[in-house]
Amino acid sequence: MSEIEKMYENVGIEVPTARLKIFKDDNGEIHIRPPFTTEKQIELIKWLGGLDYLRLVRTIAEAKDWIFNSEYNMLVNTYKHSSRAETFEEALAKLINSLWQDLAETKQEEIRKILKG
Repeated sequence: MSEIEKMYENVGIEVPTARLKIFKDDNGEIHIRPPFTTEKQIELIKWLGGLDYLRLVRTIAEAKDWIFNSEYNMLVNTYKHSSRAETFEEALAKLINSLWQDLAETKQEEIRKILKG
C-alpha cells in the first residue's frame, strides 16, 4: 500500500473505482491510487504552513529524495514529524500519515475536507 492510499484510508475516504488512477511504474508494476491532485497537494502544504514549522528539502545526494519536516505545538506538547520518499507526493502523504495520530479531531476534519475536495 502506498502512502497516498494509506492517507486516504486514515481519513476514511473511499474513492469510487472510476476515479482511481491506474499506472505502471518503471518496473512494469501496476499501481492503483486515489486522485491526489496538485490542487489537493497545494492545499495540504498551505494547511501545513499554518502549523508552527514546515520545511521541505530535496536532497541532491545519491538518493534524490524529498524530505518534509514539521514541528508544531498543541498547547503544551510539541510534536515533530519527518518523512522521506522518492516522490514529492509520497513524501507529503507520508508526513500527513505521520501527523495523523497526534492531530485533534478538528484538524483531522480539515484534512478530510481537503482530500474530499
